[in-house]
Amino acid sequence: YEGTFEHGKEIGVFSFYDDTKAKSLIATREFNTTDNSAYTVFYDQAKNRVSEGKVIDKLFTGEWKYYHQASKIVMILENYKNGKLEGLRSVYYPSGNSAEEISYQNNIKNGLYKSFSENGIILEQSIYKNNEYNGLATFKDAQGNVVSKGLFLNGKKSGIWQFFTNGKLVNE
Repeated sequence: YEGTFEHGKEIGVFSFYDDTKAKSLIATREFNTTDNSAYTVFYDQAKNRVSEGKVIDKLFTGEWKYYHQASKIVMILENYKNGKLEGLRSVYYPSGNSAEEISYQNNIKNGLYKSFSENGIILEQSIYKNNEYNGLATFKDAQGNVVSKGLFLNGKKSGIWQFFTNGKLVNE
């Protein structure tokens, strides 16, 4: 790596390189002495951004972006607090359309989960509590027809589940 130290502390931009003859740039860190953070950007071998976000005391903090391979299109947006996922995590198709949404609390899935088809149909809508399915879940096919629905309790199917073909109830 290369960068500048002042009284033993990193200041400004540091560049990190892989351990090959090419010495390709693999990351940069811009140090902010005001909040002791470092805005970090990771790169692939072809100098495309892989991910970026803020680090404080070696812990991810705030919004982090992850990109589709060799693309400037965001693949994942995550929020961190003290190195743990906190808040909405969104996943996107290369087109930019939503693929998934889930909320986290202290690195644990908690809340509504949705997965989408490329054209915006909700394929799954369920609820998580403490990292497990818990509550009503509905699963649909690519045309938007309900395939199955029922309740989860502590990660396991509970009660009566309904199964559909072409939108019509065929089994319980």
